[in-house]
Amino acid sequence: NVYPNPAENSFTIECKTEKACTLKMHVYNVTGQTIYSESIDNFSGEYNKLINMDLQPKGIYFLTVGFENELVSRKVILQ
Repeated sequence: NVYPNPAENSFTIECKTEKACTLKMHVYNVTGQTIYSESIDNFSGEYNKLINMDLQPKGIYFLTVGFENELVSRKVILQ
């Protein structure tokens, strides 16, 4: 889950899994440049991460979250 979307200066990524896995998160701008990246080994349970985008220009960003052999992608709009 990603909220709020659209966002003003920051958004929250909410993940939940019962199996231990590696959690990988990436935020990209429209040119494919990585804005944020994080990896957590042996993750299980709930995870909430606030991503601060104060220094980034308004526009469209892409979020990918990988865990348990799944890759979830979301579009995030900064307005």
